[in-house]
Amino acid sequence: MAGRILIIDDDYLIRKLLRDFFELLGYEVLCLERARDALSMVKAECFDIVITDYSMPDMDGIELTRVIRQIKPSLPIIGISAACDERRFLDAGADHFIPKPFELKRLKNTVEEHLKAF
Repeated sequence: MAGRILIIDDDYLIRKLLRDFFELLGYEVLCLERARDALSMVKAECFDIVITDYSMPDMDGIELTRVIRQIKPSLPIIGISAACDERRFLDAGADHFIPKPFELKRLKNTVEEHLKAF
């Protein structure tokens, strides 16, 4: 197994696309729609990397990133968004930001870079 990825995005099609893509590459992937569910999973389980959107119904990706950073300071976080800028994600503690729409190859390369660092 290449690693364990937690993906949080309120868009079902994005979740499905990313899950299918990363599973084909050999990753174990858990996708969630709500940030609060993601926090519960981060507390309870081990992940190698988190990919989070900005816009979600219960908590935005900036707040989610800040809380994850407090819970698991070394867990790599990639922010993805069409509605938020890079600086806000990075200031919140994200390791990387990729604007939507994104190329899957770029996201794959970013995930692999962060996983090689650990």
